[in-house]
This record gives sequence, C-alpha cells and structure tokens, in this order.
Amino acid sequence: MKQETFNSLLKNNKFIIIDCFTNWCGPCSIMKPIFKDVSEKYKDKAIFLSLDADSDENSWFVNKYFIMSIPHIMFFCNEKLVYEHSGIIEQPKFEYLIDSLIYNEKVEQINEIANKSHFDSILEKFEYIVLFVYNNEEKLYEKIISILEKNSNKYKNVLFVKTKNLFLDNNSKDDVFQILLYKSKKLSMQFKIDNIDIIDNVVSWIYNGYPDELKSKIYLNGISEDEFNNIIKNNKSVFMNIYIGKKKIKKYKIDSYAIDYPDVLFYLIKFNSNMEWLQKYIQNIKYPILLFYKDGNLFYSYMGKILKEDLLLDYIEKIRCDKK
Repeated sequence: MKQETFNSLLKNNKFIIIDCFTNWCGPCSIMKPIFKDVSEKYKDKAIFLSLDADSDENSWFVNKYFIMSIPHIMFFCNEKLVYEHSGIIEQPKFEYLIDSLIYNEKVEQINEIANKSHFDSILEKFEYIVLFVYNNEEKLYEKIISILEKNSNKYKNVLFVKTKNLFLDNNSKDDVFQILLYKSKKLSMQFKIDNIDIIDNVVSWIYNGYPDELKSKIYLNGISEDEFNNIIKNNKSVFMNIYIGKKKIKKYKIDSYAIDYPDVLFYLIKFNSNMEWLQKYIQNIKYPILLFYKDGNLFYSYMGKILKEDLLLDYIEKIRCDKK
C-alpha cells in the first residue's frame, strides 16, 4: 500500500486496525483467520487492513513504525497509533481490544471499563478477569498499574481491566483501591489494596484460589458444635466473628488479615437457630461476637459491636502461636 493511500485512510476514518504479516510466518497463519472473522464482525465500525511486511510496497510502513516482529497488530484512532501488539491475539481478547478502542477511543494494556454493559459483555467472553478499582490518588495508581501490567504479561489467559467506581454496586463502592477477581462470570474474591506488596499474590489466586497457608473461611449457614470444637482443638490461633444479619467485617478485610497473619485461622460465621449450643461456651451473648483463641483456650472475647481496627489487630497479634 502506498503511503499516500494510507494517509488518506487515516484522515478519513476514525478507527483503523492493521495486521502486519508475512507468508512464511507460522503464527501469522494462525492469526489470519482470527483477523478475518473479527474484521467481518466489526466491518461497520473500523477499517481492517492486512499488510505483507515483506512486500516492497509496504517497506515504508515497516520502517516508519519499526515493525520488528510478526504478526504485529496495530490500532489507530483519529490518525494516531494508540496501541500495538506483537504475536497472536486470541479472538475474545482481540474483540475486547476493539471494543475498548470504540468505547474509549484508546487502547491500553489495562483498559478502562466504560460502563456496566461494557463490563457485562467481557464477563461473558473471559474465564478470568482482574478488575482494578481506583480513585484520584495518582502516585499509588501508577504503582499499581505498573504491577498489574507486569502480571498481565505473565498471565496471558487473564484479562486485566480497570474502572473508577462507575458501575459497582453499593456494597463494592468505596473511595479506596480494590482488586476484584472474577472467575467463570462470578466475583470470586475482592480485596482492598492497603499494601501493594500483596498484589502479585492476589492475582495468582485467580487460578487456584487461596494457597493452603492462607486461612480465611466464611460460613453463611452457621456451624455445628463439633465443627466449632474441632476448629479450636486443631488450630493454635483462631479468630472468629459470629454475626447476625449483615457482616460488620467484610470478607475482603478478613482476607487481607489472613495475608498479613498466615499463622492465624480466620472465620466469619453467620449465626442461625441451630447454634443455640453456643450459649454453653459464652454467657450473656450479644451479636456480633469476636472470639480470639490461642492454644485451644479463649484468649479474649468482645460482644455487641466491632472493635476498632488497631485494637482488633492488637489482639490478633497476641494470639499468634509465636507470641507469649
């Protein structure tokens, strides 16, 4: 394609997507039918071009944009190159990138979610999604994005996206940085990012869940007396929050405690009518109940409301098995 022809296309079309290939390239042959299918699907929204990088007619393009590896996919918007990718792009991810181009008029490694319908559409297409919820704190934002971009390169089958609290429900909204992990169209884990050092671990859990050493569990239908006693008997350090109605301590907060205190077992237990046996162990019950056990013995209990976090963490620190 002549340079004049390309410049005319740039000038007269908002979105242009280019596949640079060669006939001898194996991955290019895999990318070719994907590019064809996607170009047919989005033909009314963007111009799709396939350019042979070995052709003398296209040498000016290869030199201008420093095409060093193929296949090489390029996204143009408003006459500017906004994103490029070397290697095969699986079709769901390719379509997602095009949607991002159309929704946001830009494409990034960690793309912005425009609205709930945009997110719902990618939720249908991807098995694993990491959603980063951010606020206006630019310095921390840049650090977290840098970590997520590194993980995006590592976990090729995981889609990494971001939003600024635009579509989350009221239980998820908060003026803090959060990481939400989605698996098979469902939210599987949610974390407030109080410490950026945990992000690498958090992302890795999207495949296999929590590692064995991270002990954080929730019982929404109560537990039996035998289960209760087995927990206390078989674990040196245990924290329990037994509650009625809505949780006062959120699951993501318990998860974050479990990260920081891997030698403590954390339980959120919703009381039900089958737990009347609890009165044998605790007198004058008021909910919520916070129980701190160490070496099989009740170290401290607190009822009626939730402790302030600094005091809560102080008691958690005291029940750790290596503390006297």
